[in-house]
Amino acid sequence: MRERQKKMLQLLLSSGTVLKIDDLAAAFSIGKRTVSRDLDVLERWLSLKGGLLERKPNSGIKVLTFGKDPETLLEQLYTPESYLETLSPDLRQKLTLLYLIFNNREIKISEIANTFFTSDTTVWNDLNQIEKGFSHPSFFLERSKGVGLHLTGEESALRLEFLRIFSGLFSSRTIIPLFYPTENEIPRSLETNQFKLIMSRLKLDIRNDSILDLIHSASDRLGYSFTMSGETLLFFYLQITVHRIKSGALIRKSEACTDSGFLEAAGHILDSLTERIFSGRLPEAETEFLGLFLKVLETGDDTSSLPGKIAVEMSEEAKSFSQFLIKSFGDIDKELYYLDDQMSFLFSRTVSTFITRLQFNIPYWYGDWGHLESGILHKEEKETVLRQELEERFGLKADERDLLTLLMYFQALMIRQQNRPEHKLRCLVSCFEGIGLAAYLQSRLNREFHELDVVEATAVYKIRQDYLDSNHIDLVLSTYPLDGITTPVISLSLPINSETLKMDISREVERLHQIKEKGSVQSVSAPDNEARKIDFTTLIGFIERFRFIRCGNGNDLDAVIETVSRDITDSKKNAKLLVKDFQAREALGALYFEEYGIRVIHCRSRAVKKPVAGVLSFDVGQAQKMIFLAAPSPCPDDERIILSEITVSFMENSGFRASVLGDDPGRVRRALMEIYKEFI
Repeated sequence: MRERQKKMLQLLLSSGTVLKIDDLAAAFSIGKRTVSRDLDVLERWLSLKGGLLERKPNSGIKVLTFGKDPETLLEQLYTPESYLETLSPDLRQKLTLLYLIFNNREIKISEIANTFFTSDTTVWNDLNQIEKGFSHPSFFLERSKGVGLHLTGEESALRLEFLRIFSGLFSSRTIIPLFYPTENEIPRSLETNQFKLIMSRLKLDIRNDSILDLIHSASDRLGYSFTMSGETLLFFYLQITVHRIKSGALIRKSEACTDSGFLEAAGHILDSLTERIFSGRLPEAETEFLGLFLKVLETGDDTSSLPGKIAVEMSEEAKSFSQFLIKSFGDIDKELYYLDDQMSFLFSRTVSTFITRLQFNIPYWYGDWGHLESGILHKEEKETVLRQELEERFGLKADERDLLTLLMYFQALMIRQQNRPEHKLRCLVSCFEGIGLAAYLQSRLNREFHELDVVEATAVYKIRQDYLDSNHIDLVLSTYPLDGITTPVISLSLPINSETLKMDISREVERLHQIKEKGSVQSVSAPDNEARKIDFTTLIGFIERFRFIRCGNGNDLDAVIETVSRDITDSKKNAKLLVKDFQAREALGALYFEEYGIRVIHCRSRAVKKPVAGVLSFDVGQAQKMIFLAAPSPCPDDERIILSEITVSFMENSGFRASVLGDDPGRVRRALMEIYKEFI
């Protein structure tokens, strides 16, 4: 409802008398026809609120409230739903198209008019504009007089059109907080409230725990976490899928997704999703298309992904393209880039899924990064290479966001390959996703602030104080508010103001250095000799407790954790507690020595009284060994140093590493004595 129409209704309600069209036309300086059209809107609005607009020829117009207080009706003029009455034509038309896709049935024009508080004529005009703007040639509106209208087209294309419009209309920063609210925070911004209002009018559930559980189950099956944007996009794809399957719309033709892991995860989701709403066998194309959708979603914490862990099929053409990009970007930057096997796998996989996503026109929900152009090294030259090669090799075109995402992902991999002096302040940078903006900031900070060692770029939802403490983080930079963090935090706003950022960082760096110089904060990387001295009895006790445990199947991490927990605790109660603590630490992200394919499981726990470490070997399912570390909670500093030296020595001491990878417990204990002799 327009502001003029609201004022017209106020006049009718407050006057208490019969008014003529001439009176209203004069009061608002408009024509009689315009008054009549406005009265049509008021009549429809009042009918929804339990009132009636009485219009008698040669008599006048009056509002009948049927005993209701007119003030109550006036208050309803300015409820949140009044936002729908002021939608722009473009936004209203896109929402109408979402409504048509979501509701796979005949819909009357009056239903759409009542949904968005507009007139039948406006809906008719909107539908004409919608038909002109169809992005897919197979979409068309069937209009049946007296029955309604129905949108038809290729089923998979309709669902992707829904996501394309949806992700274009609403900011990920508006929607993601609904899924990942920070501690003690419920999103109440105007934009969020308007989004929730629109979803309620579309009858789209924005918080369905059963669907979220299915997504998390799929993540477990695939062995990696989706980004927040990816998970949110998948949530709405599953919403539209279950709603359309319920109404009989099925995908019956699809390009087969042959990756067994993704097909298995997709089948599990669809079986659970349609268990009570669909009788019969779903077409294989449904599973294939969902498997394809799962495959092309960018992964979240790639540091926990190893070659072979996820069965991703990559074409030789995609692998060749990724190697070409590495060389081309190196030539542009005048730097020889080298990726080890893991990094090469990760980049090739991302390039492969990137190509597949473009081929099938699957949308992606990008974060709000601000203006990043100046922060990407030789951005224009690299984008030119990407555009030309995508066109020539695959006949594909990518937009600016697609290209920028791939460039930032490449840059993030390069950062992981670099070694930095340990005396620098250890800094962590976080954003919503931990890939896009965080990776860009990590690259930029490492170039511009040599006094910082930006050791990690991660997502906000992973930031916990125990994680910062265990990784010895001195400083956090975040684009989103953090609660319950005692580590110093510098808040970043978009777009990034370079001068303000330099001042904030320089001030905090100077303050932290002064604290360290006074001894208030001990440097983790370069402690003095006295601080590292450890009691001989404590060391001998630790070496004697060093365990060598054999497990059945190395692929079942929960079973491995249970075996370790039973072995190193003194009661069933403590074993259960240690299992929970191991699993809680693993939920923060897996720890690997990537170069050697060795996984480390570790935690602090009240279930152990003294530090315990050891080596795990397996009968099946795991070619390499694992290392486990368990520290008491709270953990004295000397015991923390004992345990941390295990991980440091494995990477830096070839003799100790060889003993761990071998099968001689005596050799491992001799190596431990050699390592710890400088601490006595």
